[in-house]
Amino acid sequence: MMRYLIRNSTLRLVSFGVGIVFALFVTPVIINAIGQAAYGVWALISATVANYLLLDFGLSQAVSKFVAAAIAREDQKEINRICSTGIALNVISCLLSCIITIILLYLGKDHIPQSADFAQAQTYFAIYAGTFSLLFLFRTWNGVLAGEMRWTLLAFISMVKNVIVSLSVLIWISGDNGLMFLSVVNGAGFLLEGVAYWLFARRGFSVSIRFKYVDWRLGGELFRFGLTSLVAQVGQAMRFRSQPYIIVKAIGAEGVAVFSIATQLISYFTNLIRSAFGIFIPHFSRLQAQHDHDGIRQSMLSALWLSYRVSAYVGLCLVFYGGEFVELWLGPEFRDVQLVLVPMAIGTIFSTSIIPAQEFLMGISQHRITAICNIGEGICVVFASMISMMYFGIVGVGWSFFFCSFIFRACLLPYYAFRQADAPLSSYIQLLGCVALTHVLPQWIFWISVKDYMGPGYLSLFAMSVMQGLVIILVQYGLFRLDRRLVGFADAVRT
Repeated sequence: MMRYLIRNSTLRLVSFGVGIVFALFVTPVIINAIGQAAYGVWALISATVANYLLLDFGLSQAVSKFVAAAIAREDQKEINRICSTGIALNVISCLLSCIITIILLYLGKDHIPQSADFAQAQTYFAIYAGTFSLLFLFRTWNGVLAGEMRWTLLAFISMVKNVIVSLSVLIWISGDNGLMFLSVVNGAGFLLEGVAYWLFARRGFSVSIRFKYVDWRLGGELFRFGLTSLVAQVGQAMRFRSQPYIIVKAIGAEGVAVFSIATQLISYFTNLIRSAFGIFIPHFSRLQAQHDHDGIRQSMLSALWLSYRVSAYVGLCLVFYGGEFVELWLGPEFRDVQLVLVPMAIGTIFSTSIIPAQEFLMGISQHRITAICNIGEGICVVFASMISMMYFGIVGVGWSFFFCSFIFRACLLPYYAFRQADAPLSSYIQLLGCVALTHVLPQWIFWISVKDYMGPGYLSLFAMSVMQGLVIILVQYGLFRLDRRLVGFADAVRT
């Protein structure tokens, strides 16, 4: 399992790192070029278009799971049926997204701040949403590449797209072209990514796409599997993309800009962990097809053992150093980002640590509880944010996210995943205790001891985060040499 994890995560992490480096350069350039209020408008447009991914209905994940199982059975006819049917369903998604774009162009005025020019915002949204809609025509090929577990290729495509888009923004954006340029270049980037999926999937994968292979009964199976994923994605959208609409109504576009910076850092955190651990759906599907239940349980426990430690380290770095970083990065006018970032980073530790368990549930088609937890958490986030915004402002929105994440991601979802894996719940409690005592506590002690000696600048923040990581490595190594049971549960250590 560890060889699989290292082999398939390496380039994904490199791609993610490249994307972050460019984003750190691009974001202040965009804000300086178009202003904080216009950046808030762009955040609203981006959040709205990002919700279009819900129109995939989870089909790309369904294709990935079904293709992986068909490959394990060496069933070429089934592969042809899956891919042909998936493309037919994706064409429907594309048409539906175009219809929704037309509707939103007439009904979207309430989502744009009153200070913005609505006619121009309509144009920006139409360009971005229109090009994004074409991405659906290629989503099946993304699922095919994932089903083949060609994660390094997917990471390379994503990295190239991010580099092209970021360099274009750095070179050509200005106050004159502003939001128009962002809409065009980001929409074109997604379209380029989709074409790359198609080209590489057809070159390296034996499949015949014919209308006669379209099986609407199979399409129903894909849709039913994807529908549960869709519900989970709706919950995710409510968790991360509902708050800007609440904030803009209360305090305007400037507040959205502050919150969007916090969520941008949180998305980097989430994508980092997902790049490393979000690769197990085909792996678990193949193990299930081979009836290797011990291998499934062992893989999940081992991945969780590592994901909790990595998530705790990255999340605590955001908690300890995120505020100082944002102030250096964007200036003192974004100082309030830290007030939102701290609770959201703690909540995200719970959300990202459990990713391998979510992949396990998806891989064995027992992911209904994931969808229920996501939609339940999303609804709680929306209502809690609306109430806390009235009494505590934007800070209350951040703490609403934390409490909802703790209830659903640290309590309910792990309970169900461990039951499905036939693993004792005491293993999960032991895992939390080990992480808290041997991982979180030493980091907190280190930060308390040295925070008054932190110097200004990026180099100081980088040095502190590196030293914090070294402290964790030394503590874990010392405990491991003393007694292996002190650093985790036995199954994971043996792996």
